[in-house]
Amino acid sequence: MYPDGPIIRGLEASLGYVDSLPWGGSLKVKAERFFDVGDERVVVFVHATAKGEGSGVPVEMRDAHEFTIRDGVFVRWKLYADRAEALQAAALEE
Repeated sequence: MYPDGPIIRGLEASLGYVDSLPWGGSLKVKAERFFDVGDERVVVFVHATAKGEGSGVPVEMRDAHEFTIRDGVFVRWKLYADRAEALQAAALEE
C-alpha cells in the first residue's frame, strides 16, 4: 500500500483527489489484468502514465488497485505500489 496515503471517503472525494495530483489532466490509466477476490472485491493491475504539470517530464507506474463494490456501488479503493503485495493481501498468487 502507498505509505501515509490519505483516507478518502466517497466517489466525489476520490475524483477530487485524483484531480489534485501534480500531473494535471495528463494522467492516463489502463487496466492490464483483473483478479476476482470474492467478497465483493477485485484487484486490478494498472499501468499509469502522466507528465509533470510544470516540467512535462513523463512518469510511468505499474501498480495494483483493490476495489470493493457493494450492491453495485464503489465503496473502497486501496492502492498498492507493489503488485505482489496486493495479491498477497488478497490471498492470491500470480
